[in-house]
Amino acid sequence: MAAHRSFAEYVKKKFDNNFWAAAESYLEANLDSLGIE
Repeated sequence: MAAHRSFAEYVKKKFDNNFWAAAESYLEANLDSLGIE
C-alpha cells in the first residue's frame, strides 16, 4: 500500500511542479501587461 501512496505523491508533486513552472513562465512573459509590481 505504501507504494501506491508514494506513486500518488509523485504524480501530485509532478503536476503541481508543472503548474507552478507554467505560471512562473507566464508571469515572466506578461508581467508588464498585468499591471502587477
